[in-house]
Parts: sequence; C-alpha cells; structure tokens
Amino acid sequence: MLQTYPFPAGGRQIDAKADFFRYESSVSGGADDTIRVRADGNDLGLFSPGDSIKLPITASRWEITPITGTVTGAVRIGVGPVQSARVAGNVRVIDEVQASCQTASAGIPGAIGSGVAALRAAAAGLTLTLRQTSLNIAAGAGGQFAARVVASPAAPLNFSGVASQLILSDLYATNGQSASFQMGDLKKRLPTGWGVYILYEVVSAASTGGGASLSFEVA
Repeated sequence: MLQTYPFPAGGRQIDAKADFFRYESSVSGGADDTIRVRADGNDLGLFSPGDSIKLPITASRWEITPITGTVTGAVRIGVGPVQSARVAGNVRVIDEVQASCQTASAGIPGAIGSGVAALRAAAAGLTLTLRQTSLNIAAGAGGQFAARVVASPAAPLNFSGVASQLILSDLYATNGQSASFQMGDLKKRLPTGWGVYILYEVVSAASTGGGASLSFEVA
C-alpha cells in the first residue's frame, strides 16, 4: 500500500517501512525542484518529480532534502509489489496526428510581475489531445524569469497553480540568460474540459519576454 507524504520547505524525515519511493509533485516557483533522498542513511541520489525507485529490501527512515530550500512537494512510499492501475474496457492508442490538428501560441510579457495566459482555455465538453508544446524565455540583466506550461481544469490563479494540473514544461532563467524547451509526439489526452495555460513570473529586472506554442486536437 502506498501513502502520500507532503514535505515542507527544508524537507522532512519520514519514519515508515517501505521499499518503494516516488517523487510525486513539487511547488517550486520556477526554482530547481530536485530533492536528495536517503533511506536508512544511504544516499539514493537526486530525484526530480516523477522519478521513483524500488529497493531490494525495506527501509524504515526516509530523509527528503530539497536542493532549493524553498521548494515544497509530496512523495509516495510503501511496500511493493507496486502495480499501475488497470484499465477496463476498450483502449484506443493515440499514435497518429489527425487532420484536425490545431496550433495556438501566445507571447509572455517581459515586464516585472506575474500572470497567466491561455494557450487553449478550458471548455466544458471538449477533450484535448496534446501533440507538441514549446516554451522559451529570456531573463533581463540582474533579473529572474520563471515560466511554466500546465494543463488544468480551470485557469490557475497564480504561478503556484492549482491542485489538479499536469506540468508540460517548466523553465527558469536568470541574469540575462535564455532558456527554451520543446516536446514533440506528446500523445497526451487530457480529461474532458481541461485547458492549457502559461504561468509566468518576472522578478527584479524587466526582460525581452518569451513565448509558448501548442499543437493539439479537439474531440
């Protein structure tokens, strides 16, 4: 049985017998959300959200230490075997681009501040199948620039997002640096009614901004 444990800024120790560990999610504000994990004092290395490990024996003490002290998040641990959820009924594999594929793009302003922009706003009754996403940002001299593309059932209120979301890309740049990310062949079918949004935050110095794009199908 797996159990979810949140960890605060600075990390925590979890006293529980388990041989399976998964880094479930993080709230990073664009900072490095890598964590260091130790089991019974043994260093298991650095983990990013989505990473997991199955140990040959159970451990009783788990230590979670974020590389960036302000990062919070959640992990799941338990005793195996760990199995993925079964799917009943007919399964359609989404493996080819349809003629109905659409594209959307949006710019990200470079002024100091934060905000949210819709690449494809959530709409009741519509199901999006994501094909490709890209994101690029450029920080101003002496400034910081964080941006994230997420899928969500509603427009997030701020950069921290909402409880139900799928992070598609996450970038951070500082002091005149640029950063870019592109993911193709996504084959991601979102829950019905979900949309895709950009979250961004510019700190300390204005920049030239950035932008994001999305390729998708609507059913």
